[in-house]
Amino acid sequence: WVYDLGEGVFDDDGKLVAIEGILIDISEQKKYRSQLEYNAEHDLLTNLYNRQKFHQIFNNYDHQQEKNALFVISLLEFAPFIVSHGLAYYNKMFKEISDSLVKLTNQEILLFRNHEFGLTFYFRNYRDKENLIAFYDKIKSILNKHLANGLTKVGLGIVKLLKNDSLEGALKNGLIAANRTLLFNNELISYAFFDEKMAQEIERENILKEEFLELAKTSDDLGLYLNYQPIIFSKNGEVVGFETLARYQSSNFGYISPLEMIPLIEKSHLINEIGYKIISQALTFLKKISVFKKDLFLSLNLSILQLLDAEFLEKIKFLVKEKKVDPKNIVFEITESSYFLNISTIKALTKNINDLGIEFAIDDFGVGYSSFHRLSEINFKYLKIDKSFTKKLLLPNQKATILIDIIS
Repeated sequence: WVYDLGEGVFDDDGKLVAIEGILIDISEQKKYRSQLEYNAEHDLLTNLYNRQKFHQIFNNYDHQQEKNALFVISLLEFAPFIVSHGLAYYNKMFKEISDSLVKLTNQEILLFRNHEFGLTFYFRNYRDKENLIAFYDKIKSILNKHLANGLTKVGLGIVKLLKNDSLEGALKNGLIAANRTLLFNNELISYAFFDEKMAQEIERENILKEEFLELAKTSDDLGLYLNYQPIIFSKNGEVVGFETLARYQSSNFGYISPLEMIPLIEKSHLINEIGYKIISQALTFLKKISVFKKDLFLSLNLSILQLLDAEFLEKIKFLVKEKKVDPKNIVFEITESSYFLNISTIKALTKNINDLGIEFAIDDFGVGYSSFHRLSEINFKYLKIDKSFTKKLLLPNQKATILIDIIS
């Protein structure tokens, strides 16, 4: 590349007789400028188009006239590799995956790196849903080769683009679909279409999150209430205690199932605040029933996040004193899987609470992987066998035999 600087040479009559000038070699400057332009449009690790270039290309196409779609690939579960193996290892793995996936591209199918843990295919002029699923199968086939160790999962969200969709909105919806399939699907690689039903579920979830946030902030219990299920001693039919069942009445949706309520509260990082309200209500009930029978106990479900709260022990001490209840009549239930998440830490935490006189129960025993040897290592008084065993107790099958052996 050269840059030409010149000017005309004129005679006395003003007639052009020559041109004189200089040629400057600007190859290096041009190369530098081209590199800057390339860097502005590409991800430097994968050499794929970046988000900025994606916007430019996306806005050039008519999503009303064409049937276009996004395949948003979430590699979020790869994040722990950065901590365990280092950034260089993660980058190498990410580059290998992108190099394999880029082989699926053509004039109608482009691949972009849209964020640190994500890749997105922009699929133009697809025929139908089956065409999209067939392309997903190609992606899955390639990813399977990189996930042979089975240590991580990959979620993929498919978004059919509509007329007024923005790129940011479509990417967000695709990422939501990808992460939801990661959450609810145990397969190594899975996909979900973002559709109106999912949009409604997300809107409902966001509204409930706002309600739970308000519940956590206020001193009122709002829609939170507790039911108490009697615990019967099978030999004589006597009521020996009650199990606390948390319930919620939404101002927008009515009754909310605990299966929806508890995971959402944990996901919103509000379990400590709302869990404290539940324990406070429950101990008020325990004080009332102790008037009729002093040794009635009350069982409450406890999240592992509550147990790991540094202030939990002091909070329990305060409530026991405030409600004037006997701590020996309190039982905290923790799921089997939670107990063995970090057995040394859990043992230390449960011992501190045991020292107050409070007992522990293992809930849903039988659905995890614990052995009787491991059971002997932890502090618990009650073992609640999962209903998948107990509901078939009277049937002559393998589960009934196992259950009888557990009880014996």
